[in-house]
Order: sequence, then structure tokens, then C-alpha cells
Amino acid sequence: MESVPAIHNQITSTGKSSVNYTRIPASSPNCLLPPATPQPPPPHMPRTDFDPTTLTPSSRPAAKRRLFDPAIDGPWRGHVAGEALGAGATVLAYGTDLVGAGPGLHVHPYDELFVVLVGRARFFVGDEVIEAEAGETVLGPAGVPHRFENLGPGRLQTIDIHLGPRWLQADLA
Repeated sequence: MESVPAIHNQITSTGKSSVNYTRIPASSPNCLLPPATPQPPPPHMPRTDFDPTTLTPSSRPAAKRRLFDPAIDGPWRGHVAGEALGAGATVLAYGTDLVGAGPGLHVHPYDELFVVLVGRARFFVGDEVIEAEAGETVLGPAGVPHRFENLGPGRLQTIDIHLGPRWLQADLA
């Protein structure tokens, strides 16, 4: 039976993180590999992460803003500041067909999440080099210089989520 590595991270009684590596069967529901044959989607599984009766609903109204105009070309397609939505996160849309292209080295005073929608990218985050493809997410921690580039072939399209109410950036290169 095929098995794959699994990582289990837990917090010990002393507050330190403990990581254990084990192998799980590829047929396990905890395995992230696609099944060998197409399977129907799993039934909806209700979640009960918290008690909704303990919430006080926000007084903010729902909001909508245009992130980008599909008719406008160029790598920086647009952004929506979180403060325009009454939220604490700013969203940017980036895309390029040019292999090797990407934003220069820069830094933010908040975390940034990169969601690769199409293509493949190489991220340089501090001393780390991370390759990511469509469907994967990368974290650029606050205060850590970072950049990324299109690995190709073809288009790279990302949604970049800045965990601050407005886009703040210092270009370093």
C-alpha cells in the first residue's frame, strides 16, 4: 500500500511546538494526494469551531469594490484597500505572462499572503526560496524583505493579501 509522509505539529505542556513525522496510507482521508480514480465530492461536513450564540454581529454593512478591470492590461491589475471595505486586509491582483518578471525586493510592516491562482512562481522571502504553483499559498511575514517571479511556462496570476487596512510598502531594490 502506498504511503506518504505526514507532519503532526502540536503544542507541548511547556508551550513549545513539537513536530512529529509519520507515514499515512495514501488512501487515508487525511492524505492530500489526489485519489487514483475520480471520486464524488465529500458530503458537506458541518463545522462547530465555536458557539455562534456567543458572537455579537458587526455593525459594519456588507461592502463591494472593484479589484481590477479585466479590460485593462498590465501586471498590476488593481488593489482594494481594506479601509475602503471597512476591513483590516488589503487585496492586490498581480499577473504577468513574462517569465522571470515580478515585483522587486520590498518589505511591509504587516504579513502578506500570496495566493497563486494560475502558473508557477519562485518566492524569495528573507533567506528562504519557495516555489509555489496554482492552488498554493505563501506567507511573507511582517518586516521580512520579499519578492517573487514568474517561473513559467505561461502566465502567473496571484492575489496578494496585505494584512493591513492600506497598502504600505518600502521598495528595497
